[in-house]
Amino acid sequence: MIGVEHSHDDEDNESQQGILSYQYYDLLYTHGDAQSHCEANGGTLACPRNPIQQSLIIQTIRSNAWLGVVDVDEDGVYTCIGEEGVRLSYSNWYTRFGNEAVPEPDNMTDRMKPGASYTQILYDPQRNWRHGTWIDRGAPQYEFVVKSAFVCEKRIRR
Repeated sequence: MIGVEHSHDDEDNESQQGILSYQYYDLLYTHGDAQSHCEANGGTLACPRNPIQQSLIIQTIRSNAWLGVVDVDEDGVYTCIGEEGVRLSYSNWYTRFGNEAVPEPDNMTDRMKPGASYTQILYDPQRNWRHGTWIDRGAPQYEFVVKSAFVCEKRIRR
């Protein structure tokens, strides 16, 4: 396990004040198992809500990793795990270049079946235009197929 941690003092929302701490885990888990691991450690899968949080998560990762950005309740409406019903206003979807014409989220799973519901952040420092962008992968009905490293987010109250 690689444990890289970054913190951010989040004063944007008075009811959510505190410090967000991000922890990267180099363990290959399904999205559901990754969320369970984060919850067992007092957090949830990381969900970047602004460019500052996105930047901290990018500094943390060492491979592609699960995020807590999901559209399991309504296709195409992305929320943070635990904040269902509140549309996520920030995103950093991967826009493909060249002959790859379909931008993310493309709603396709790894086996080219529709219904991708989970989000992964890409680790690709050699191609800066792609590094830190998001793709949608996996789905509850295909969850066993995709395993990945992941980033947990934990709010530490002041």
